[in-house]
Amino acid sequence: MAYDGLPLVVAQGGTGNTFNNGGFNPILGGATSTGNFLASGNNPTGQALVTNGASIKGVYRAVNCWKLLNTKTPTTSTALNFTSLMSATYTLYALVVNGLVPNTGTPAFKMQFSTNNGSSYLATGYQSGFNRIFYNTTTYTNSNSTTEMLLTAPTSTSFATNGIFYITSGGFCFGASGNGNTCGNTVSINPGITVNAFTVYFTSGTFSGTLSLYGINTTF
Repeated sequence: MAYDGLPLVVAQGGTGNTFNNGGFNPILGGATSTGNFLASGNNPTGQALVTNGASIKGVYRAVNCWKLLNTKTPTTSTALNFTSLMSATYTLYALVVNGLVPNTGTPAFKMQFSTNNGSSYLATGYQSGFNRIFYNTTTYTNSNSTTEMLLTAPTSTSFATNGIFYITSGGFCFGASGNGNTCGNTVSINPGITVNAFTVYFTSGTFSGTLSLYGINTTF
């Protein structure tokens, strides 16, 4: 073991013990205050060293975190599809929408699920509600649908819409969005299905912005 390429000096002239922890791996303290250092082992990608309590050697485990899976930056798209979801690794996803602007009019942004990896998208079975409020009122307005999920209030070419939507494998979507003069939240479900893809789109026309899909690790 060395520091910055130089051997460590052992106190009182001792020879120490042979220690090899591999490159770029943390060193663990011994089982006692005077015990030998312990090797942590190789650091797996995307995992963290976790303590198991006093006098127990720590281990590497996957951590609860968001992992960026896909980013789309449409300029004149009519719809965007996200496929091959709901693997053994992730059953919960987050769709982050940034700077969403329609090319014309005031359409709402919507979503539909797929159970065949995007070969087709479901247009029935939804229970979707969106509640929105303007910045200068105290009255909520509700919109609802059974054919698609409502993600935003009517948008505007003058105000970019931003939001975060959480999607589960069981056909559930919830989240919030807003623009320059209104904000709201959505709760949508299509019960009894297993989702493996979804599509997002405006009621009409094309749109621009950035959409980022994250997988959320829910185990530790």
